[in-house]
Amino acid sequence: MSPVLTLIEKHTTRGLASLFGLKGQYAGGISQNGGSASNQTSIIIARNTLFPETKDDGINGRRFVLFTSVHGHYSLEKAAQMFGFGSKAVRCVPADERGCMIVSELVKMVKEAREAGEVPFYVNATAGTTVLGSFDPFAEIADICDREKLWLHIDGSWGGSFVFSEALKKDRLKGCERADSIAITPVRIIEDWVVSPSCEIRELSLTSPLSRAAQNARCAVDVLVPAR
Repeated sequence: MSPVLTLIEKHTTRGLASLFGLKGQYAGGISQNGGSASNQTSIIIARNTLFPETKDDGINGRRFVLFTSVHGHYSLEKAAQMFGFGSKAVRCVPADERGCMIVSELVKMVKEAREAGEVPFYVNATAGTTVLGSFDPFAEIADICDREKLWLHIDGSWGGSFVFSEALKKDRLKGCERADSIAITPVRIIEDWVVSPSCEIRELSLTSPLSRAAQNARCAVDVLVPAR
């Protein structure tokens, strides 16, 4: 439909993914209307990747649960309602005095959810919370996600643009390269109205048969979702 703009999108989002350390063959991104849309898209990609049968069968009785910091953005609750999980499926993990997610509490809550017969599948870590500007401990959270087979998404709508500074990236975004997906909205910090918000994904080929075909054809896929 828009071959030139599609090529620009692919080139730009692939470059952004590379800045975060997502450098696999199919690393790239999907342009979005805003941070909420990026977070919402990551949830669907996570569910469809970890539980591919849900694309055809739906939730099918599973009680999916998601985890985010108590200071995480409200877009997670909105997405849980939209996708049929219900807002109660979003579990808010306590934070320390700096506003960072307490990893030991995450471990405890994942265990409790499994014991209750629920299905944990997604953890949202935040790079720059709305009120305090806090950055969650990504490397430690990634360890938990690896062990528990959970999708790790980083909401970098505010602080993701620190990736453009080597000093800030090393300090604040340590471990971000281990995420499965990352939301970034450059206009929030660098006031760049040219680079649109996007959802960077480690393996873009996982998103859908259409996007796999697009990658093979050296183009990308546009996804339009309501913005914040």
